[in-house]
Amino acid sequence: SNGSYRNTSIEQLIVESGRSWTVDLDEQHITDQDIKIVVKHAIIKNRCKRIRLRDNHITSLGALTLAEGLNNNMVLESLD
Repeated sequence: SNGSYRNTSIEQLIVESGRSWTVDLDEQHITDQDIKIVVKHAIIKNRCKRIRLRDNHITSLGALTLAEGLNNNMVLESLD
């Protein structure tokens, strides 16, 4: 896995969500690799309460990455 992988469009969507507490990433062609960006920016940095990830390209590997990112998270209330 490449630690320097970036997806600026996903990062921008998360940044634009700012403090709205909800990050809507439905239908954004998000892959397992992009999930690392979601964890870093939406979960760790922004401390979002709700993340929408419907209709993307996430496999069980991406779900595992997401679960690991949520391991010590007490903020997220909803994951669609």
